[in-house]
Parts: sequence; structure tokens; C-alpha cells
Amino acid sequence: MGKRISVKNIAQKKYSLVDGLSKEIKDSLGEIEDTFTAIIYGESGQGKTNMTVQLLKELHPLGSMLYISYEEGHGKSIQDLITRHHLDEELPNLQFSDGETIQELVTYLKKKQSPKVIVLDSWQYAEFTFEDYKELKRQFVFGKTGGRRKIFFFISHVKGSTPDGKSAIEVKRDCNIKIHVSHFVGFITSRFSGSIKNYCIYEAGAKNHYGRDLHKVINKVAVKKGKEANSGGGKEETSPQPLSKKEGQAKKLQLLPPETEEEKAEAMLKKLKEG
Repeated sequence: MGKRISVKNIAQKKYSLVDGLSKEIKDSLGEIEDTFTAIIYGESGQGKTNMTVQLLKELHPLGSMLYISYEEGHGKSIQDLITRHHLDEELPNLQFSDGETIQELVTYLKKKQSPKVIVLDSWQYAEFTFEDYKELKRQFVFGKTGGRRKIFFFISHVKGSTPDGKSAIEVKRDCNIKIHVSHFVGFITSRFSGSIKNYCIYEAGAKNHYGRDLHKVINKVAVKKGKEANSGGGKEETSPQPLSKKEGQAKKLQLLPPETEEEKAEAMLKKLKEG
């Protein structure tokens, strides 16, 4: 039987929140508790890994972290990830695992000094079930033991614009924070109060796609007639229409650093062919 407490006790209850977040992350995730579940999903090459790394850097003061790389193991791509984001210098408290069963993970997380933040990459390769997810949440999010209050990030592939597979969809429905990554913007739906913006992962890449509408996208403002803006009330953001091919090329040229003479000539030829 569950524990019953009064509405007054809930109203007066003190929760442990995460302090020291940047304004951008706080505006996106809200006033986050020090234990929650989140799903990050999107197509390949859209910024899921960058989003995850930026979140880990924000949360590193909380304690040690575990990145379970079911897809890449301890391969060269993981070394490249570490080098690209300077993780060996900025996240010395981060460990990489090449795989954990649900039983191994639960046993490990019960130990003293076990990681505070856990990333599963990806949900599909881990082959966990929704029951496995609920077990992690029951023991390490709802759990009463202080050392067992964890933060979980589940990385998911997509089918269309939805997490791929029934269990991934169920995880998305249940998670405290949902982050749909598209063209270097994290579209945020958070159950925590104070979530008022989406998150720009990589400005140049995002501008190349969303153009002048990027500030509206970040501020959850409707960018197309008839589309309701996301006000943080649980409805997920509808991405604006991308720029035309010609507009996209022009924008891309504006965003790139100064070109060599050879690159300028090549770009001019390309414009003439398209024109």
C-alpha cells in the first residue's frame, strides 16, 4: 500500500533543487529537482549528442556520471566525442560503460558512491522494457535513500518525429522532461515550473535552418498562422517551415567564416548554376 499524506503536507514539503544552472538551461528545463527522468530523441546528426554533453557539463557539480554507450562501446567514436568536447578536462568525473543489463545496472546503482547522473545511449540498443524503466524510476527516483536519488537521460532514435518503438513511446510519455532535437534546437516539454524556452544547441546550424524565425522558435512563439505557440503547458512545439533551398544556401554563406579565393569561386559557380 502506498503512503498517504495530506494536501497540506505536500504543499509545505521542501524539495531538493539543482542550483547553479545557466540561465539558458534553467529557462528550458525549469526549476529541476535533483532526481528526474528525461528523454532526448531525434534524427542522427541533429544535435542529440551535443545536447546531452551540454546537459552533463551543467550537472557535473552534482557528482560522478555514467555514460552507457550501448551502440559505440569504447570505440574510436567515443574517443572522438571526448576530444571534441574536451570531456577529459571538463568532466573528469565521467565514466563510460560499453553495456549494462538491467540487473547489473540496478546492482551497481545501489552501491555507495555510485554515479548521480546516468545516460543510456541508446534506448533501442539497450533493449530495456518499459517495466525496466519503471524499476529504475521506482528505486532511484522515487527511492527514499539519499544516495539513490539519480538523474537519468535516455537517448532515443526516432521513427518520423516520435521515439522509435512502443517502449520508447511509453518512456517519453512518462519522463519528467522531453527533449525533441531538430536542426540543433532542443524542443523542450518539462513538468517542472519555469520552463519557458526551447534550447539552442548550436546557433549557426540552427540559423541555417530556421533563419529569421530562430528567436521565435527559442521563445516558443508561433511562427506560422493557425499554429498554436507552445506556452509550456505540455503541448510540444511544432517546428517552423524551413528556408527554401536558395535562402538556405544564402544563409549558409553568410554564417561561414571568410572563404579562400578558391572557395569563393566555387561558391559563385554554384550560385550561377542554381540561379
